[in-house]
Amino acid sequence: MGLRVHNSLDKRVSAARWIALTTGSICVITLLFFVVKKLVQALKVKQSIFAQDQFIVKFNDNVDENTIASIHKKYKCEASYCSETLGFQVVTTAKNINKMMKIYSELDEVEYAEQNYVFEASYIPNDSFYSFQYRPQKVSVPSTWDVTQSNAGIRIAILDRGVQPNHPDLALKLVPGYNFIDKNTDTNDFNGHGTHVAVLAALLAAQGRSSSQIRTVIQNTCDPIIGTGTNWVYGRINADRAVRSPL
Repeated sequence: MGLRVHNSLDKRVSAARWIALTTGSICVITLLFFVVKKLVQALKVKQSIFAQDQFIVKFNDNVDENTIASIHKKYKCEASYCSETLGFQVVTTAKNINKMMKIYSELDEVEYAEQNYVFEASYIPNDSFYSFQYRPQKVSVPSTWDVTQSNAGIRIAILDRGVQPNHPDLALKLVPGYNFIDKNTDTNDFNGHGTHVAVLAALLAAQGRSSSQIRTVIQNTCDPIIGTGTNWVYGRINADRAVRSPL
């Protein structure tokens, strides 16, 4: 009887060990799979950062065009672009570019031969809370930033409740405004709404601070047209006067 109990326990222990080893092996294999997958992706990214059929060559200044053409013909390459300003050529080849770069770089006529790296223009501000903002993404502003980010000649006139003059993202961009309520040039924001609107329109982006919005470099005026307790009709009258006033 005792022998049977021991045999039963041994079988259970063996089964438990087998299950543990199998489970552990599956976990290790799964982990290795994801690690290898990430490495392959990283290698693909690394390989794609330069053109696979082009490289850049700069010939010495004393090398004439006929000699350059002969070299390209000898190695079955073609100059697809020549920079008159910097003097380099973009050379196209169907062969392995690393091999061709080595061959060209060892020629006495060549100053240097290097890879033609690919760069994609993308301007995304480094402001800490940028990823939490929905407005720029909503209107596809990042693609616009890739085209242009600044124009100091543009002025945005904001008709609201004034603006905080010492706001860190606005202080350097404000131009004199007018207070349509008190009929003076005091445009200090007594409510906060005008500053909020001005920030959405034109704050200074990429400063590593809290937020960034649509315009990056403009001049901004935020003119008070609505006072505390004023109704919408009076506010619209003031707005109409402000719009008809020269900025």
